[in-house]
Amino acid sequence: MTATAWSTARIKAAVGGILAVLLLATVLVPTAAEAAPVAGGDRFTAVAPVRVLDTRDGTGGHLGRLWPPGPIDLVLGGESVPATATAVVLNVTAVAPSDLGNIRVFPTPASGNAVPLVSNLNVRQWTDQPNLVTVKLGAGGAVRFAIERATADLVVDLAGYYSPTGTTAYTPVTPVRMMDLRDGTGSVPVGRLEFKSWVDLQVRGRNGVPADATAVVLNVTAVAPFGPTNIRVYPRPADSASQVPPVISNLNPAGNGEDQPNLVTVQIGDGGKVRFYTEAYSTWLVADLAGYYSPTGGQGYTALDPARIADTRSGLGLASTLRAGVTSTLTVAGVGGVPAEATAVVLNVTAASPRGTTNIRVFPTVVGGAVPLISNLNVNRAVDEPNLVIVPVGAGGAVSFYTQSYDTELVVDVQGYFTP
Repeated sequence: MTATAWSTARIKAAVGGILAVLLLATVLVPTAAEAAPVAGGDRFTAVAPVRVLDTRDGTGGHLGRLWPPGPIDLVLGGESVPATATAVVLNVTAVAPSDLGNIRVFPTPASGNAVPLVSNLNVRQWTDQPNLVTVKLGAGGAVRFAIERATADLVVDLAGYYSPTGTTAYTPVTPVRMMDLRDGTGSVPVGRLEFKSWVDLQVRGRNGVPADATAVVLNVTAVAPFGPTNIRVYPRPADSASQVPPVISNLNPAGNGEDQPNLVTVQIGDGGKVRFYTEAYSTWLVADLAGYYSPTGGQGYTALDPARIADTRSGLGLASTLRAGVTSTLTVAGVGGVPAEATAVVLNVTAASPRGTTNIRVFPTVVGGAVPLISNLNVNRAVDEPNLVIVPVGAGGAVSFYTQSYDTELVVDVQGYFTP
């Protein structure tokens, strides 16, 4: 059932987002030249980020909050991306959820209303929650959004798409810190990013990112924001172009002392740089590199129907609670549709019922290796938090998980994988 049919019976809820903005009404299909396919999977085409759905104003053809049990379908194939696209990369934000709940993003089925046992966003009342989602396109080139228990407005921004003849392939890297405003890592100024200001980060030519890279994958964390804001990550515009930030968002920190991370796939802009902008209150920013896309990259992507491969609450995949200071490993090769030859996996990782404030790190398993100085999730006591992770497959076909300060339950859903 479409959102239009459901919304006639809905009471318009107050929008709890940070700022109201004018939004793009249409999205142009990217026209980038395409390249030869990679044998191991599909190639990626990055786009300048653009809004494709906003239920607050009808962008994308859906006006009105998402209610259970009625899902909404967003057609992207043949409209916002080419008809040949197999999967899309979306930043999905739940705005002003009415209660605790979760949002699931999955390929639109050819028939029926079955909802998979996965989750992409875990929401709480009146707190905006973003997460990056890499999702396979379903029937009619559409993806489906369903919500459990709560209601919420949805905002969706497109970052790129996979297709058999896309322009670039992926190269995963062992996660490494690329920017930290607290100490100047990345040759950026030391200091908080003030409201309505930006900082540019050189990504090409650093940390192994080559000169022909077209996009990077960064885990971006807002640290100790002074107040509610939205943070936007986008290609640095040329000096001769408009410097007005695009109408998108990547992080929506509440500003109540909680750090907020989100994975970001972003096209590289002028001078080999990407730009970070905060709309309202000031914050520290930290960015960790997960990988990059380039015409000479060697890894293609295969999208999967999302599947749960680990849940410490039931002993699935991981036998017990993730203990503070103890590394746990999860075999991903040969599980959930991931083949033995996979070199990296796309996982939605959720910290469930964390016992206190901690950071969680996801990295390729290395026998006897040290825990890297990165973070993927930054969580607080008793608050479920998700984040998308693209991580190389390590020793024994496994990836590792580590929580620094407090124990937590962990839920892992696989979305797809990369192969040479």
